[in-house]
Amino acid sequence: MSKEVKCKNCNEFSILTTEELEAGKFICPNCGAEVYFEPEEVREEVKVEYEDNDEFSEETSAKKKSIKVPLTIFLILIILGAGGYFVWTSELVPFINSKSKAKVHSDKGNSLFNSQQNNQIPDQKVLQEALDEFTKASELDKENYEYKLNKGVALAALGKFKESSEEMTKAINLNPNISEAYLYRALCYLQLGNIQESLPDFDKAIEIDPNNNNAIFYRANTKYELRDYEGTIQDVNKLLETNPQLPNLYVFRGLCYVNLENNKSACDDFKKAKEMGFPQADSLIKQFCR
Repeated sequence: MSKEVKCKNCNEFSILTTEELEAGKFICPNCGAEVYFEPEEVREEVKVEYEDNDEFSEETSAKKKSIKVPLTIFLILIILGAGGYFVWTSELVPFINSKSKAKVHSDKGNSLFNSQQNNQIPDQKVLQEALDEFTKASELDKENYEYKLNKGVALAALGKFKESSEEMTKAINLNPNISEAYLYRALCYLQLGNIQESLPDFDKAIEIDPNNNNAIFYRANTKYELRDYEGTIQDVNKLLETNPQLPNLYVFRGLCYVNLENNKSACDDFKKAKEMGFPQADSLIKQFCR
């Protein structure tokens, strides 16, 4: 029979998993509080039972007879459903509890992580707390790729790029159609110095989502590092199709043309960047446009 413990926060009983019983704590699915308990607070799950009272008046007896058929049907349904009820209490309820508890941890992790998004110097302690919450969510719901993705992002924010790339791989194994997972793993590879290894992930991210401009931009930078200037120009051209107002992109493409010894095209791009207010454009024009 399932075991349950009363939440000290909301006074509602929660059915516990084996892991929670061993740990002596659980996340209440009703209020989201983390609850610690002692062994003596655990009880068998209470089921409501109804007593049969044979002291009926004649009127009550008549009513009892009048509902004989539907009551019989009701009893049959109870008997037929007994097997399903056993499965529900022994397996499904703990499963649902784990799902709901995982979401509580995930939501808390997202709140902590998002609180640092606009900070120039994020609080490492808060990021670690967010990581801890994502880890708990991932452990409670092992098949949820989003929890692993969030955990990977938090690890990267803490500078743990190897661990982050491994977490992204777990997310990809659960769902291979997430553009951002490949993008983040590629960025981890770059941080680890595995430049060549990052390219297939950038390619996959863009294959899944052709409009993932972040993946296109970082792939362009990676190609530039590998001296693939023609490939870089192709990616910059894609970015300019949707972002023609960014002078940095014209400068980027201009530098590719310089490396390809095409100074005329480079000058055209540098002059375009100057028209758009790029501060170092004059220096580039003076150096390469003669």
